[in-house]
Amino acid sequence: MPLSLTRAALLAACLSASAAFAQQEVPLARTRPLGAIETTRQGIKPVQVAAFPDQRVTGVTVSRQGRIFVNFPLWEDGHRESVAEIVPGQAPRPYPNATWNAAVTDPKAPASPAERFVCVQSVVVDDQDRLWVLDAASPKFMGVVPGGAKLVQFALATNKAVRTILFPDNVAPSKSYLNDVRFDTKRSFAYLTDSGTGALVVLDLKTGKARRVLENHPSVHPEPGFDLAVNGYVLREPDGKKPNFQADGIELSADGNTLYYQALRGRTMYRIGTEFLRNAALSPAQLATHVEKFAVPGASDGYGRDAAGNLYTSGIENNSIHRVTPAGLVSTIAQGPEISWPDTFGYGPNNTLYFTTSQIQTLGKYHGGKSTRTQPYALWKLDLNQAK
Repeated sequence: MPLSLTRAALLAACLSASAAFAQQEVPLARTRPLGAIETTRQGIKPVQVAAFPDQRVTGVTVSRQGRIFVNFPLWEDGHRESVAEIVPGQAPRPYPNATWNAAVTDPKAPASPAERFVCVQSVVVDDQDRLWVLDAASPKFMGVVPGGAKLVQFALATNKAVRTILFPDNVAPSKSYLNDVRFDTKRSFAYLTDSGTGALVVLDLKTGKARRVLENHPSVHPEPGFDLAVNGYVLREPDGKKPNFQADGIELSADGNTLYYQALRGRTMYRIGTEFLRNAALSPAQLATHVEKFAVPGASDGYGRDAAGNLYTSGIENNSIHRVTPAGLVSTIAQGPEISWPDTFGYGPNNTLYFTTSQIQTLGKYHGGKSTRTQPYALWKLDLNQAK
């Protein structure tokens, strides 16, 4: 059933103490509960594009020409390249070169973390066909390396870095983990999620200045009481606590007017008008009044969007991919054991949706110190024309 509050009641809740934030309700668009998600009559069969036996892959993006880029965050020992281009029949090619991908222990590595990859979480090609690399700079989640949190722009025609935007401590504090990013090139803004402490980041691409928003709003934090279970197995940290999965999935509408996002440890997709995010004059309470619940696709790590405006979310609870229409209706378009923790999406030519399987649920820390992974990390693609 749709939920609603009068604007006055909502504003009163936002102006109260922080405890009120946890209880506030926001408008809920037409949705279906998780148990009633529609399934397409014939699910799309994913096709494997590349396999990575010993490097956990998270991000993927595709250029207009069909060039495919992925990234491997520095989470575990044995890490090699951070960003790579995928060329059929070849090993992942470090991008743009070995210097950017050099390990800090390499004597040839640049001394400054601003000039090399530290712990890359996401790669995104914008609608101007420029590649951006988001470096959370928190290797093994041990804390942000000073001067390392950044967004680097590469010109695909030359494969050269043309701009680096560094995030200061007040935007990327020590315990933050900048997770994903979307670009509105028409207005020269970008929007990011922080999955470490929970927040959205609004970046003015003209000035390079960024600010954190909605830090105290429930939409960027785990849903109270929610246990994340993958195929029925409940994830717990070694100390017995629930995983600290905050704001993660993010996507922009085609016109750039609406931002969609979600906390990974939760099932609810939220949305907010970007005009409000760009308005720095709004107080946190005023900004909160513009947050809406939009759909309930289930626990998701990443978001994507196709040319028709449909959103795609990763169904990490049950090895699936969901489609969310502009009206907020949810359906399952693919499901199978090979779709093991679908992580990130990249939309490519010919209505093709690429996604990675990072198998985070197999990490040793969730299983008494021993990984349960039995298949390679992988990059897959779906022909969305089959889902019509």
